[in-house]
Amino acid sequence: MDRVLRFASSSVQLSRQQRRSLKASPVEVDRWTMPPCEPRIHRRLRDEDGFTLIELLTAMAISLVVGAGALTLLQIAEPLSDRELQRQVAVGEARGGLERMIRDVRNADLVNATSATLVDVNTRTIAGRRRVVYQCNSAFQVVQYRQCTRYEGPVDGDVTGGKVVVERLINGTTSQPVFTYVPNRITPRVIRMQIVVPASGGPAPGYEHRIVLRDAVFMRNLDLTGG
Repeated sequence: MDRVLRFASSSVQLSRQQRRSLKASPVEVDRWTMPPCEPRIHRRLRDEDGFTLIELLTAMAISLVVGAGALTLLQIAEPLSDRELQRQVAVGEARGGLERMIRDVRNADLVNATSATLVDVNTRTIAGRRRVVYQCNSAFQVVQYRQCTRYEGPVDGDVTGGKVVVERLINGTTSQPVFTYVPNRITPRVIRMQIVVPASGGPAPGYEHRIVLRDAVFMRNLDLTGG
């Protein structure tokens, strides 16, 4: 029993001495509290001195080269992007005008006059039965281009209020017609339409090629009036 008491008292005394040493020296705290592997981690972290001046200069030079290459690619891609945008605008405008012509001519029940650049019909519109004329040889500001203009008025009356539906038209002449007729232009059963426009939506430099849009209309309503 005396041996047990002496061992317990020595253990208590040793623990008190250890606690006093731990409070006195922070280094001893690390020795007593950290696992055996952590001192190696701390030494490894102390050995990390960062980048050298040569490494920093090399990284900056590489970054400048990469940035210059990216700017060069952007400068090359910018004109192509502008041209593609102009092409989309030109195609959209031409398609919108052609679709309107197709809609009016498809609903026509009487053909008043026809030519390579003109079609005059009586057709059904939102406002009722109206006379609609498409004239596609109007002069444009630029000499080499023409326009398709839509006129509307009462049946058997005069048409007014010209509205441009296709701008910058390349064709629109007798040799390059917009309208062709089957079997003939006097009694057409089918009217074919062709719109040729530049692949550029404005005065800015764009693509030099042409865009051709084609469609055809079967005159289905002529039989209803005996035309």
